[in-house]
This record gives sequence, C-alpha cells and structure tokens, in this order.
Amino acid sequence: MLISPPEPRTETIARVIYSGNSVLCSFKERNEKFRQVIKSLGYEWSGNDSAWKRTLNIETTGAPEHRAAELSAKLINAGFVCDVSETVGGLVQTADWKPEQKRWVKAIDGKFHLRWRGQDENLYARAKMLPDATYSPESKSVVVPPVYFAEVEGFADEHDFQLTKQAMELLEQSHRNYERMIIPSAPISEPVKRKRGAPIIANPARFADLQYRNVVTTTQLYQYQEAAVDKLLPTKLGAMFMDMGTGKTRCAIELAVRRQQRISKVVWFTPVSLKLTVAEEIAKHTSGEAVYVFDDGTTARTLPSAFWYVVGIESMSSSDQIGRASC
Repeated sequence: MLISPPEPRTETIARVIYSGNSVLCSFKERNEKFRQVIKSLGYEWSGNDSAWKRTLNIETTGAPEHRAAELSAKLINAGFVCDVSETVGGLVQTADWKPEQKRWVKAIDGKFHLRWRGQDENLYARAKMLPDATYSPESKSVVVPPVYFAEVEGFADEHDFQLTKQAMELLEQSHRNYERMIIPSAPISEPVKRKRGAPIIANPARFADLQYRNVVTTTQLYQYQEAAVDKLLPTKLGAMFMDMGTGKTRCAIELAVRRQQRISKVVWFTPVSLKLTVAEEIAKHTSGEAVYVFDDGTTARTLPSAFWYVVGIESMSSSDQIGRASC
C-alpha cells in the first residue's frame, strides 16, 4: 500500500515493515532529511538487514505496528512516499496510532530507574534532586531506592512518567513493607472513671521529671548537615531553608535526638502523602523508640504510647479529633 504526500520531495519510496519486535525501513537514496527523521525516532543502520532498524521493548515502546505507523506518518509529513502494510496504512490514514511514551519508571534490581528519551538537562536536574538519587551509566537512568517510593510516585505524576508493570509491583511492595515497619499498635490506657460530681484532680505523673529516653541515631551526618544542626540546637525557634534532597529530614531527626531528655514527645507534621515516608526515615536513622502514624481512626482514647508521632497536615485542618489527640 503506497501513501504519498501532497508534494513528494523525491520519487524514491521508503518501505516500512515490522516483524516480531522489530521495525525496519529501507530507502535506496542518500537523503539528509530522511536520515534526520529516522534517527530522531531511534533507528540505526543494520548492515545485516540492509535497512534502518529499531528493536522494540513492547512493554515500553508499544506495539510494532504503531511504531511503524508513527515512522511512516513522520516520513510522509516530511515529503516521502511510503510503502506499508494494510494495517499500518489504516493507522496512518486514520491517525489512530498510539504515540510512544518516552518517559518511564522501571524496576531493576529492586530499585526505581527513571529513564527518558532525548536530552533534557532540566528534567535530569529535577530527577537528581530526589532523595539518594544516583545516575547509572549502564541503564542510562536515574536510580532511586525503594524507600522513597512516595517521592518517585509524585515525580512520575508531575512529569508524566509511566510506570512499567514491575515498577508498579515494586511501588506496591514498598508501600506494604513500610506500613508493616510502622508500630501498628501499643498499649492503650483505659480512661479513668470517676464518680459524678467528683472534682477533677490532675495526674501528678504529668508534672514528674521527663521519662528517660534512649534514642540513638544509626547513620552519620554530612558535614553541612552537622553545621546546620549545631546552628539550630541552641535556638528555641528556627527553620532550615535547604534545597530538596539535601537532608532536612535527617537534620530534624538529629535535633530531636540531641534534645530527647528535654522533650516528652515529637509531633511531626507533614503532607498526608508523605506520612509513611517520614516514618520510614525516622526508623531508618534511629532506634530505641516507637513511631506512630496518625490515621482516620486516631483519637485521644486510642492513641498508643510512642516517642515519635507523625501527623498529616491535611488531617489537622479537616478533623478536630486529630487535633485533640495530638495536643
């Protein structure tokens, strides 16, 4: 099936075929415009096939007939006559072929790999700002540990990245793992019953010396984090205006640990979507005390005993009982 543009730039015909997971294009003329179009879609010259060839990963590139239709449509728009199958021709004429998704989150060796086609320094810089992100020359992708699954999911949603089946499974597995790491329950104190009309007497234990704590950190601070902690430690109120991915969470944990004998509880406010991530970060960097994550069922009566409490900011504004429980 021949498809011609309104004004062909040459009489030479580009023959596009697909077989298995490969798409091939033969064109018996040296033409720079043709080379620009076909190389922009990732095709390389194959001497064995005497044609331009691209081997596909069906999961991420889509069906070969759609990639053949995409190539044919671009060549036709550039002024080249194409010889294609009836299937590909139908997709081209109806413009019904599915565009290739070029941004993907993959799962390799238990880690998230963010990869995209084309040079985009701004996107690379943003990806490298994800916590503990590194670049892998082997996979040509930015690699992020599964502990930061919430950040990866948010980044993918914001920048239109598609997750492969394996990446979705790793995301769900990471979510389950970190939910299990949070202290699920703790002894709940029974409310004190008093006779009607009896005066309310404050519990003397509330005015006793603070409970002895034995919270220890299990990771080391970087030099610039140490400087930030040393500067904030003597102050009653402070803030850290640090770039994303530089370790503000780790610094806040360190401040709480160094002040543990002067405080009774740590209440950590964070967006709801990051509650489990914060709890995991606390568990990752410390040991010795329990972490409790507030949920919809948390009340003052059901609040377990813990040192670290993680509360969603949205929950505070939408639920009075969460506010009373955290006070």
